[in-house]
Amino acid sequence: MKELARNLQNRHGLFMYLDFHGHSRKKNTFFYGPAYSIHEPNYYKSRIFPKLVEKVDPNFRFHSCSFSIEEEKKQTARAIMFDQMKVAFAYTIETSIGSFYDSQAMKTQKFNELEYKTIGTSILQGLSKFLVGFEEYEEILKERRASRQRRRPPTAKHMQTENQICALD
Repeated sequence: MKELARNLQNRHGLFMYLDFHGHSRKKNTFFYGPAYSIHEPNYYKSRIFPKLVEKVDPNFRFHSCSFSIEEEKKQTARAIMFDQMKVAFAYTIETSIGSFYDSQAMKTQKFNELEYKTIGTSILQGLSKFLVGFEEYEEILKERRASRQRRRPPTAKHMQTENQICALD
């Protein structure tokens, strides 16, 4: 697995890693995400994908998500992808293998095939929104950088070239 990821990272770059697990203790679906300090740009970005899933599916639990990597979890696939492979958005997505709290019915329900399909669809919808939003965000950043470049005061070299052009007139 590590070798495959390394090859993909070297050839194409890996933007995201998703690892799906069943969970026996916690209810509903939640993420374990990458561990960024609050001062890093990806701190907030890494929380957007799970938040978008929560907006699509009321039975997803954003408040149950964890964005840290404890010492005993340093050898998990998510931690290795994040720390060693430098995959910016490495998540483990956990779904209860038993029950979920239905926030609309306000009671605990047993998962069935339909609920599992629904959460899968919600994850894909959240991912789609995240990727589109991320692309738009990157485009906005590029435009802002280009705009700043255009507004920069002329350099001494630029002024010298401009003066030479004016002397030719």
